[in-house]
Amino acid sequence: MTGAVAADVKILSKAAAHERIAELQQQLERVRFDMDREVALFNATVRQKPIGLLVQKQQDQLVYLRWKWQGDRGGRSRYVMLDSAPVKKWLQVQESPVRRLYFRFARVVVYLNHLYACHRMELKRLGVYLEQLDAIPSSENPPEFR
Repeated sequence: MTGAVAADVKILSKAAAHERIAELQQQLERVRFDMDREVALFNATVRQKPIGLLVQKQQDQLVYLRWKWQGDRGGRSRYVMLDSAPVKKWLQVQESPVRRLYFRFARVVVYLNHLYACHRMELKRLGVYLEQLDAIPSSENPPEFR
């Protein structure tokens, strides 16, 4: 590319960026709703659950679906991954329907967390994009160089 913008590069206008931001915010709300729904469904479906599913809220309004191993006999609860050794060991001794339920929810957890992270990242990048556009002087108001 020499001196010109390639024909296949789409330059997003400020208005289009703001429209996309509004779309992403709605999509994030939908993902949050889906996360809460999946936690409620998990809690209603899985009766005895030493490993629970919950929505973890972090700084900057970040949320993720997380697995939490419930402490037994006063032990501490901790976040776990389903592919960790203690969880794999626990799942191996469970009946097949229990394992299938956990694996079904595990796929949803991975998908919703990925979707949420992608939307959040796109929102962040669009914010930077708009800031950078605002920093560029318009052609009607060129900067003064001395």
